[in-house]
Amino acid sequence: MAEEAIAQKIVNQLKTELARVRVANGFHTDFGADVRTELSETPIPAAARCTVVLLGLQAAEDNVVAVEGVIEIALPSGQANAMATIYRGADDIERLLAEMGARQLAGSVAASGALPPAYRATSFIPRPDGLPFVAAEITFTTGYRR
Repeated sequence: MAEEAIAQKIVNQLKTELARVRVANGFHTDFGADVRTELSETPIPAAARCTVVLLGLQAAEDNVVAVEGVIEIALPSGQANAMATIYRGADDIERLLAEMGARQLAGSVAASGALPPAYRATSFIPRPDGLPFVAAEITFTTGYRR
């Protein structure tokens, strides 16, 4: 059987780490309770939801492949303080990404064959097209050598 693609290893590593985003683990939110690696058929979540996907791979110099991905957090807009929860959740994800390098060096994170993901930016999405949910998209980059 062929070894799993590095892109899939990156997604799996992030899914495992994102599951740590729970109040019981010292975070502000529980977005780690429902972490997915596939976009949902319906964008409207019934509860807090986190999805991680890769957006693309790009060749760089010296056999390096640059990877870009996004972590989307979403919840129903009818939830009390929905945007405040999204802001706290985005902060949780940024913190998680910042800690992954040290956790990987300590052996607390399974290796994916890539560099630890680095936070790039956050976009907040309050009620897109009037739909009854709010969200944030947190972009990250990583890379690996072929």
